[in-house]
Amino acid sequence: MQHLYKGNQLVVRPRARVSLELYPCRIEPPHVEDRSFEHRSMALEGVGDNLEWESALKRGLFSSVEAVFEGHLQQGRWVSAGAPTRSLGTVTGISVRRLDLEEHDSKKEYRLSFADASGVAYKSIATTDLVFRRFCDLETEREASPLKAARKITLLLERMRLYLRIGLARPWAQPGQTPVCWMQINGIHTFPDYLAGESVADLLSPRA
Repeated sequence: MQHLYKGNQLVVRPRARVSLELYPCRIEPPHVEDRSFEHRSMALEGVGDNLEWESALKRGLFSSVEAVFEGHLQQGRWVSAGAPTRSLGTVTGISVRRLDLEEHDSKKEYRLSFADASGVAYKSIATTDLVFRRFCDLETEREASPLKAARKITLLLERMRLYLRIGLARPWAQPGQTPVCWMQINGIHTFPDYLAGESVADLLSPRA
């Protein structure tokens, strides 16, 4: 998480206006958005309000999850390594079905089931959004139950205007299988803000 900071300042966060120097790097489809950057060049230039932030999300909006991956999404879950498509996109018009907070082999899992604006349902998609995961952990502590916390957060998301940043993981497979890029949810953004303006730094701070 340290790459989000410059010194002790949290720079990279939702709503932040950030300047930095980008330069080309080796690209392996479908991760065609990959760029390298000079960390020392990173600077926070301000934090946008709700109107500015939602306008930014809308500029990269796709009509559906299928549209993000241009027909290359397989079984509603993965894209082949090397597929000629993108690896990131934003969708809205989301209907949340359920959130599952579970633990397998001592590893926490955060999975969201939803339908997009086209009505296509996606089940149990891994969520990697760092702030959302921390929010879920705190709610689990408050409720003393992952199941109760998941139900509470599901009801919260159902009441909000939701934008999902959909992405693809790096190629991965079990031994002996062909590597694929699994779909995941990289960002969960809501209006009103479910975080009430808090950042990951706020959520990681000790609570009274």
